[in-house]
Amino acid sequence: ITSKIDIIKTYERDYSNIPGNVDLVCHPSNEKECAIILNYCYKSKTPITISAGRTNLNGSATPNGGMVMAINKMVTPSPKLNSKTVTTPVGIYLEKMRKAVLDQSKQKLYFPVDPTSRNDAMIGGAISCNASGFIPGPQGAMRYWVNSLDFLTPNGYKVSCKRGQY
Repeated sequence: ITSKIDIIKTYERDYSNIPGNVDLVCHPSNEKECAIILNYCYKSKTPITISAGRTNLNGSATPNGGMVMAINKMVTPSPKLNSKTVTTPVGIYLEKMRKAVLDQSKQKLYFPVDPTSRNDAMIGGAISCNASGFIPGPQGAMRYWVNSLDFLTPNGYKVSCKRGQY
């Protein structure tokens, strides 16, 4: 966690260019660190803004005081060759994840969703907007390829959801 002005200033705007302000920036590297930070902010009533690539145009990554949780250090995918799945954190760039899956599976697995911004888009944002790129339809959109999601609630508790569970 830092309050260094030269670092926190870079988190006061996203691509929307809406001005914001922030007191602290943290860079968790895993889910447990995120849960601890969320729990702290919840208990201390510190406003928190989740920030990733900041490529959005709606101002959702523009903080209004408090802390910014920058998830750009959560970047290690874990392909599972037997089940043909990959577990990936939300902060990894789509293209980096695609290349890691190809490399780690020795070119056996690939991820077909191909949004034009795959070098700029992170997994979390691509899932949340159901990115598809040039291949429309269920096979070309993110949602089709998501089997489960893990969420951290504002107080730091984890909720895991599998497709069709709810």
